[in-house]
Amino acid sequence: MSEMTVSEKVIQQVLLSASDYFDLTEATHQHKLLKLANTLYCLKDVTIGRYQEIAAQPNCPLEFKLAVKLVESRRYLLTVTKPVTVGVVFAMWGEHNRLNMKDATNPHGEDSLRVKIEQLNWVTQGTVVDWILYPVDDGCPHNSYNIANKIAKGSVNSQQVKVLKLSDALPAADGPLKNLASVDDSRKGGAIIYGCQTALADGVECVVYTDADNSVHLGQLGLLLKPFISNHHHVILGNRKHPDSILIKQEERWGVGIKTLRHMQRMIGKRSFQKGSKIHKPRSNFMAQVY
Repeated sequence: MSEMTVSEKVIQQVLLSASDYFDLTEATHQHKLLKLANTLYCLKDVTIGRYQEIAAQPNCPLEFKLAVKLVESRRYLLTVTKPVTVGVVFAMWGEHNRLNMKDATNPHGEDSLRVKIEQLNWVTQGTVVDWILYPVDDGCPHNSYNIANKIAKGSVNSQQVKVLKLSDALPAADGPLKNLASVDDSRKGGAIIYGCQTALADGVECVVYTDADNSVHLGQLGLLLKPFISNHHHVILGNRKHPDSILIKQEERWGVGIKTLRHMQRMIGKRSFQKGSKIHKPRSNFMAQVY
């Protein structure tokens, strides 16, 4: 039997230290994940295919699988040669707990805005990919706008975070928001549309939509950009049901109704995109979440 290479020994160490449990509210888990990803990323002689082969093993820890996706994402972004700016949009309604840090009085805190900034910085560092983050208040009665705005202003990336209020765009004389008399008529969609409109007006090349929590790691940005840049696809959709996806937020939290809605969305979306040339191509490019 041949002796293991240095890289193989490092991989074994990472596998031993990786956990099969990931808590979205724990900052230490987020930092450990990036540390694992950095370790794997630095093994230049190990291909993504090899990492994926290890990740596909039945007993492979969850953290290792997540780290492999981040490594694949970052490695791709480092190959991009043409500068591109990505607008990242998420809606806020009742997100005050997730926006704040976790503590004794806020057990569900995720510090989500700071985490998203850290993730975007990590994956784009040293690349020609730039980003602007658009948190959009959807009429939240719990001060989400002010919380996010305070966090944004205190960040070293304050110029890359544009906190918006849907109420500032209403009533609208035309466009997709014209049927909303006020934020009370919106059910998240209005905030998403406003964020996308603002991003396009700012001149971004593409728009990514994600959720306000940390269930989707934005370090996966490269996995979304690859089919957009390399294959010139106009719309890229993530799929948490894909065999290669990693679901952190357990579906036990979903009721029967939301599961039915998700299936309807997938069926309608699949049939729509199969129409090909019969669908009018968007004037810009939109991407949804990677799961």
